[in-house]
Amino acid sequence: MTFFRTDFRADDGEHAERWLLETHGDIRLAGDVRGFAERMVGDARFAVCTTSMAGHYGCDAEFGQILVSTAAGGYTWTVGRDTGSLGEEPALFQPGDRLIADIVDVEAHTLALDVGALRETAAMVYGIDGADVRFDGPRPASAPSAAALTRLLEDSARLGDGLESETLRALVYRALAVSVLEGFRLIGEVPERHLAARARYAAYRGATRFIDDFASLPITVADVARAVGLPVRDLMDVFRAHAPKGISPRAYLALARLDAARADLDRDPTQSHDGVAHRWGFSSAAVLELELRRSRPARD
Repeated sequence: MTFFRTDFRADDGEHAERWLLETHGDIRLAGDVRGFAERMVGDARFAVCTTSMAGHYGCDAEFGQILVSTAAGGYTWTVGRDTGSLGEEPALFQPGDRLIADIVDVEAHTLALDVGALRETAAMVYGIDGADVRFDGPRPASAPSAAALTRLLEDSARLGDGLESETLRALVYRALAVSVLEGFRLIGEVPERHLAARARYAAYRGATRFIDDFASLPITVADVARAVGLPVRDLMDVFRAHAPKGISPRAYLALARLDAARADLDRDPTQSHDGVAHRWGFSSAAVLELELRRSRPARD
């Protein structure tokens, strides 16, 4: 995924509205817009936005993405029969919603999620092919969910250019996407979906523990799948959903062996490098040294 960062400033409503139309959806502003500034960082799946809005004005909007926002200042919203304030709790706005907002001197953090990306994440996390992503309203499922989402969104916004790291960005996206899926009420078989999510995450943790414990033995991905009671295909899906950057079980096993070989050499650099290589499944010291020099993807 290609990282992007954009910075925009406007001193009047016309330019601010044009920016919002280009980036977030059909958004109209009316009133005293004295200043607008927004920084966006992210990739094709998501963007974290920090927005300053000075003045007192109204907003009439329909979004092309799923947005989750929190704010300091005066931001009251109405969607259908629901009303609320971003100063009290985060809110979720989704395609098909019409948002009417009253804004007075606001500092906001917003997560913009691509609908297709979130649908794919939901399918992997819950193990339900073609999982629909539609929420039953703008409000969080509970006060703890609201507090956790607010902290996570603010922490993500503070990362700024740190999200240029592909590994960190993958971790942040997964954390934000799953927090939204769990923090707002999905329309559909919610209890069954939550049970499926917990079971799949438990299988992932069991698989990584098995690999870490037995990496010195000639285990295969099939052995890992058998240990956690899953078919190999399902184990692959579990790793795509929960492993950073979606690495495969085979890649995780290779990294576990590489880490162990590195630790062996760090403890005793004088020992036979060929012996260390063979102990951890590498054909020779030369192959091991080549792998140690390469940058490797992060795992959990």
